[in-house]
Amino acid sequence: MDSDNKKIILLDVSKLPPPEPYLKIMEALTTLKDQEVLKVLHRREPFPLYEELKHIGYEYHTKKIDENQYEIYIYKK
Repeated sequence: MDSDNKKIILLDVSKLPPPEPYLKIMEALTTLKDQEVLKVLHRREPFPLYEELKHIGYEYHTKKIDENQYEIYIYKK
């Protein structure tokens, strides 16, 4: 991911109950531009989301901050 040229769009879903985090992320992706990266703050690693992202043409990078805090960077291939 070349973040030097990318605009970061922040989405905090860490306090939302399931399935709201998934729904909010998918909704945000509908407006994500090629030069933007969606930075998602989440309380867990959303494994079910990863396969869906690959299927619809997105890549991601996950960073574990601590036991209940993850940052997921999502961007178009």
